[in-house]
Amino acid sequence: MSNYSLEVNRNHLDRTRITDLPEPQPEKGQAVIRIDQFAITANNITYGVAGDMIGYWQFFPAEGGWGRIPVWGKGTVIYATETDLTEGDEFYGYFPMSSYLIVTPANVSARGFVDDSAHRAALPPVYNQYSLMNEANGFDRQYDQHRMAYFPLFMTGFVMDDYLFDNDFFGAENIVLSSASSKTSISTAFQLTQRGVQTTGLTSAQNQAFVESLGLYSGVVTYDAVASLNTGRKTGYIDMAGNRDVLSQVHHHLGDNLVLSCGVGITHYDSRDG
Repeated sequence: MSNYSLEVNRNHLDRTRITDLPEPQPEKGQAVIRIDQFAITANNITYGVAGDMIGYWQFFPAEGGWGRIPVWGKGTVIYATETDLTEGDEFYGYFPMSSYLIVTPANVSARGFVDDSAHRAALPPVYNQYSLMNEANGFDRQYDQHRMAYFPLFMTGFVMDDYLFDNDFFGAENIVLSSASSKTSISTAFQLTQRGVQTTGLTSAQNQAFVESLGLYSGVVTYDAVASLNTGRKTGYIDMAGNRDVLSQVHHHLGDNLVLSCGVGITHYDSRDG
């Protein structure tokens, strides 16, 4: 059986290679999942840029200076002889861009399992959970691809909304979100809007019409018009892009009325060089 994996140079994300790995050889208590589909979004760039800072490279280790950027996808159990999993079951979760993944299933239930592999034990638990894809668990299979692309970022937006709410929005009267057309910003803005929080979407001129059409933001401002942001009210800034030039403009323009500056994404990592 062919077992391919897409790897990137950890210091130069634009350099990639396809490796032909050995056939999976599970040990006792391990299962093999065939990776069927996964989504690639701008979020995966953040995984690569923050690979060392947050530990993303540790989920699916590669040799030397190479790494396997994680993706959200679905896979089918093809070997589970000495585990509590059932061959043929499909799971949604965190995978490498590879043909197969060996897991050590623990806490197996009707909802799914946790990968208890030793090298993942100290990593954030949310990434080690795999959900059994069936109707009882809320999976409408016609939306499998939507879930892979959107659900992880909706989850990020949920966490961001909860963080702001728990801290009384840091006293902000308005929340500005950069990369307003991105899935994570859309998710965050959607949830903030449900609370009646005023939001401003910061976006490119190219995406302005699309962002306005969403009807989620109280106002939309383009990057070349940062100086038009209202300086007379306390403002929180959620940075989804990581563009240092835009970040600097926002800080200098809003001054003391910038009560929160929170970095979430680093998709514009090339602006951070130097």
